[in-house]
Amino acid sequence: MNLFDTISRMFLRYSFGVKERVKIYRLFAKTTDETRHGIKVIQVLEHVLSTDKKRNPKSMNAIMHRKWFEQLNQGKRFGTILKDYAPGIEAMIIFSCETSGMIALGFGLATEVAIMQQEFLGVLKKAMIGVVLNFVAALGLMTFFCKKIMPNLGGFILPRFRTPLTTFWLNVSAAYNQWFPILIVVIVVMITVVILLVQFYVGPGRKKLDKYPPFSVYRLLVGCSFLYSINSLSKAGVQHVKSLEIMKGFAAPYLRYRINRLLYFMNRGQSLGEAILSINLDFPDKEFIDQLQLYSSQGILDETLEQIILDMRNEGLEDVERQGAIMKYAGMIMNAALLAALAVGFFSMVFNMYSAT
Repeated sequence: MNLFDTISRMFLRYSFGVKERVKIYRLFAKTTDETRHGIKVIQVLEHVLSTDKKRNPKSMNAIMHRKWFEQLNQGKRFGTILKDYAPGIEAMIIFSCETSGMIALGFGLATEVAIMQQEFLGVLKKAMIGVVLNFVAALGLMTFFCKKIMPNLGGFILPRFRTPLTTFWLNVSAAYNQWFPILIVVIVVMITVVILLVQFYVGPGRKKLDKYPPFSVYRLLVGCSFLYSINSLSKAGVQHVKSLEIMKGFAAPYLRYRINRLLYFMNRGQSLGEAILSINLDFPDKEFIDQLQLYSSQGILDETLEQIILDMRNEGLEDVERQGAIMKYAGMIMNAALLAALAVGFFSMVFNMYSAT
């Protein structure tokens, strides 16, 4: 794959959002269902392509659909193709059900996972709005004081009348054009590093990081998706060890590491619930590990998994809302502290002006 293809797939993957995925999955689930129509995927895709030509043949989705069609004609499975355009969990579910001859089930289950991810991301975005607004307000406040208030007041205060605090804030204001761009670069770098750590870091400190946002949110999202996948593959008649082997080929580094650890213990005779307890990573969620181990030891895990997933998803959404509120209030406290510091500096300058007169 050349660089152009890689960049092209990145853009196509970005444009293939949750709403688009749910829409196409539902279409495939209905049309490929053997109890209804039983139309083959490639035939459904031909219909989609004809619709694209009438509506917008140059759209990102139309381009992606054509790439799917080309790869299907090359003999590739749809789940394998989808891996480059959709989250690995969804592609894996579709692939597993496709190989089991129940692709319509795969599209239906992938729809459920996509909707669940949409719920988590929706709550997370709502929580992050307050954090972002607080951050922007802090930057705006600093800019206003450094560019407008402090230089104007400082011009009326002779150096010999300035207190150390006044001198400090005037120096900060004078150097604004130097430190502010550096601050923005540092913030962007930090955000980038955190995003990369969330997705790729699997070192010894990850278990502790998973207790705090955004790592905790990612753990909940991946954990629920993981259990959804196990449940969907069980419905397709796939054994747990085989399910994990399939999932490993589609998983991102964070999940792949946990699957490898689970396989280590399961290949030595442990059940899935026992292996989840043995890896000691609080995955998929610390509160539900005992339930998974108990039901697995009783041989009723597959029958109870749907309820566990539902409970975990509901509690996970509440956790995300709670953590978002904590971050929001932390931002408000930071803004209050910054405002207090600026107010002290402002009154220090006013006091110096009064002393000079």
